[in-house]
Amino acid sequence: MVVALVLGMLTAVNIIGLRPPSAPLPLAPLAQIGAILAFSIRDLAIFHYLTLYSRSGRGELAIGIYLIFAYFLAPVLMSSARLDFLLPVLVPVPTSSAALAILPVLAEMLAAILVLVHRWQATRIEGLENSAGA
Repeated sequence: MVVALVLGMLTAVNIIGLRPPSAPLPLAPLAQIGAILAFSIRDLAIFHYLTLYSRSGRGELAIGIYLIFAYFLAPVLMSSARLDFLLPVLVPVPTSSAALAILPVLAEMLAAILVLVHRWQATRIEGLENSAGA
């Protein structure tokens, strides 16, 4: 998540610094900033899903492994396999297409949020049942 936020700040500085003050922002950089925010929300949802009511501390380890894989190992493997066109699915990379920059990560973000909400409701109901039975 930190990587996505740093890339987002660098992209925002790059967009603001390279355009004349009166020029409108092009759509692709705005989509890129939206993609960075969506990646951050997706990663936060996954983090909360893995750590929700986890007492063993395995959730933090799992999210660390996931972030290393998603932001470092998978992009390197995809680039070496010449699958660079799939990189926007994993990491926020600058693309010329606004749809390619934001649509895959929006779908991932929504899926992560839905899974998190489902788990939260399940653990909440379980907690209510346990407290009623005590």
